[in-house]
Amino acid sequence: MSERAPEQQPVPATDAAARARVAARVAEQPQSLLGRLLNLIGAGVVGYALLTDVGPALAPAQSAISAITAITVAAWIVRVLVPLRWTAVAVTGELVMIAGGTLAAVPTNGLAIAPAFAGIVMLLSRPSRPIPLGVSAGVAGVALIAVGALLAPALPLLLLGMEGVFGLAAVLGFSRRRTRLADATTRLLLEERVAFEQERARSATLIERSRIARDIHDVLAHSLGGLVIQLDAVEALLEAGDIEAAEKRVADARALAASGLGEARRAVDALREPDDRANTAVAPVDFERSLHDLLNAHRSLGATVDVVERGDARPLDAAQADALYRALQESLSNSRKHAPGAPVTVVLEWAADRVMLTVTNRMSRLEHPSSRPSAKGSADDLAITGGGHGLTGMRERLGALALGGTLHAGEADDNFVVTVRVNLDLNLDLNRGSPLEEPTDD
Repeated sequence: MSERAPEQQPVPATDAAARARVAARVAEQPQSLLGRLLNLIGAGVVGYALLTDVGPALAPAQSAISAITAITVAAWIVRVLVPLRWTAVAVTGELVMIAGGTLAAVPTNGLAIAPAFAGIVMLLSRPSRPIPLGVSAGVAGVALIAVGALLAPALPLLLLGMEGVFGLAAVLGFSRRRTRLADATTRLLLEERVAFEQERARSATLIERSRIARDIHDVLAHSLGGLVIQLDAVEALLEAGDIEAAEKRVADARALAASGLGEARRAVDALREPDDRANTAVAPVDFERSLHDLLNAHRSLGATVDVVERGDARPLDAAQADALYRALQESLSNSRKHAPGAPVTVVLEWAADRVMLTVTNRMSRLEHPSSRPSAKGSADDLAITGGGHGLTGMRERLGALALGGTLHAGEADDNFVVTVRVNLDLNLDLNRGSPLEEPTDD
């Protein structure tokens, strides 16, 4: 009869006791085919020897000893053949092997100690068997060896030798038990580590996918949203016959498209190569220049932006600069979509431990809850182009910063206000920058 091990599934262990219980289950592997074959050969050889060579000292109790040895050998064979999942049958066979083998050990001149030896090893080596049961069986086996000496007197040295052999079997059983548990624990820890590494890789993949989604959203929302406005203006100017103004709008649209294409290329480059710029310092002048270009692009679409800067500018790392840049970009895009033509106020406040960016625009009737137009128009079409991921992307960028950051967005006095806070390192030296106000011609 074949014996198949139950399929083991990785089970997370939260503490040492739980891991030990799981390891005990995992360690219950069936005996190998070679091991079962050797046991069957041993049972056959010992059984033949016991049933054909009963000494003269056993004449008074020959029938009883023969019956005990026959039952013992039969229990040995049954124990080898039955599957381990038949726990009651397996344990009963082991106990019969121990009891019968130790009781008949002295009367059979030590031959019957073989099944007792195998039985105690089997009982103690299985982690699923309770240790007290194995210890009790061992103590009982020692006592039964002494009882067997009453049936057939033996030399004290032979008696001690049998006791020693049985004790050695108990030690061997415990040793195999510890080895199986150690192997199972190692295998379990390896499975847990593999599962952990897979989960970590999955988390890293999800984080990277979120970053890609943020970059794609920012590039498309800013560039395509601006192009919609420019093309609407071109259409209106052409209808009015103002060719020169329409040409200027087309040129602005071309510049905006080129800028968006450049951002898309930079996003693709960032995906192809690892981002090594996360901890690179960005000078205040470079950071404010990038914001100034973004504000000028917004003004080129016919919008009005008022800029206020307070405090002394400080150096940022690349991730912080990008989070603030993208927050301003998304806020300006939202103002164009939901409140076209409404003035925007940008406030940048520097402090020793933080920088605050506040973008405020007056809510138009298109986004006011009490007034929703039914007629379709360019403003409506632009307002529904967003996927609702802009604020989510801001929060994710701020949450990924080493020093953290926060975002608050909502209505206040008929205005929509976006406030971004980025925490700064107090140990960085101050590096003053230039104001954001649009420079005047000399």
